[in-house]
Amino acid sequence: YNRESKPNFNGFILGSSGSGKSFAEKMEILYVFLKKNADIMIIDAEQEYIYITVKLGGVVIPIMPGGKWHINPLDIDENYEFDESSAGSFGEIADPILEKVSFILKLFESMLHKSWGLDSVQKTLIDECLRDLYRPFMRDGRLYRAPLREETPTLNDMMDWFAKSREPEARELYFTLRRYAGEGTLNIFASHTNIDIHNRLI
Repeated sequence: YNRESKPNFNGFILGSSGSGKSFAEKMEILYVFLKKNADIMIIDAEQEYIYITVKLGGVVIPIMPGGKWHINPLDIDENYEFDESSAGSFGEIADPILEKVSFILKLFESMLHKSWGLDSVQKTLIDECLRDLYRPFMRDGRLYRAPLREETPTLNDMMDWFAKSREPEARELYFTLRRYAGEGTLNIFASHTNIDIHNRLI
């Protein structure tokens, strides 16, 4: 059975302890690496896949609170096409800012831990904040180039923006970010990306 022939080709490896689940997954990784042109991203809480990743020339990124490695959720792929090559079926050129706003809204809803999520004013504030932060790279209301890593706004910049806002709804957003930015204990995603995320195997 070729699960890649179906619209959703997720797979699961189930078995009792010691039955070879990790070995089977390593064989799957090896097969995909050698036979497919696919990227492989491994979330390895038990540190079982470091050896095979290193042997295949992949990148191991230890992500931990207080660590030196950072991933900026506000990064925009520098290979993003800002011309007709990115046009959709109706000839419209994609706007990465819209995608980023949608992603950050979901991120904030996870941070807030509220069953009802963000209110409409907070969503508007996040939208305005991101557009202000990306404004140096915008022309006629659209992003015309992806900022370099060192130019890209960060969650620290968002926190500063909310701190300066006079809207009362911005206060909750500011205090939410204080845990994930600045000197917060979970600030691993608050700085510029300083890792190689372009390797096939991460």
